[in-house]
Amino acid sequence: MVRRTELLHAPMLLACSGKLNCLRITNFLYDRCLPFLKDKMIRAKATAAIVAISRHLLMIYVRLVVEATRKIVLGSDEFAGNSDLLLVTLLADYCLISDMNDAVPVLKDLFSGIQSINASPTCHSVAQDYNSVLQEAENEGVALSSLAFPPREECLACKSPIIFKSPWKAKCAKGHSWGMLL
Repeated sequence: MVRRTELLHAPMLLACSGKLNCLRITNFLYDRCLPFLKDKMIRAKATAAIVAISRHLLMIYVRLVVEATRKIVLGSDEFAGNSDLLLVTLLADYCLISDMNDAVPVLKDLFSGIQSINASPTCHSVAQDYNSVLQEAENEGVALSSLAFPPREECLACKSPIIFKSPWKAKCAKGHSWGMLL
């Protein structure tokens, strides 16, 4: 049986990932090297290349985390709670916003697993809502990126909702913003 504290070990899984280390290197290049490129055209091309590589690596990284989380949930008889639910929904939102169609079966499995184990009513409700949205999008052939999701977090400065659009930048309804944290 997998214990709910297993989700706490996810950062170790991520830190040991070679792909995540590549993502860190691209972030380093973006933050520390690009500003020193004098030629605007070369800087623009380098920026575009680094952003494309980072996006691809981040998608691989998110798939890895979602799959690992699915295995933990399906191997357990309980779900840790609302803090883990926030992490799972943010990952799922990213998969869907990025049109990661291959993640849909894993997400369905994950949310079905949450519905079938000992979890809070909130976790059950969110999992049911997610599965309904995924099924409806599949039935109607709707692009995943066109789906609208409720705000998952509040701004620390003003408590207004933060609409998830990018893992690199967060911006609340009143304009407070944060940059990339990796």
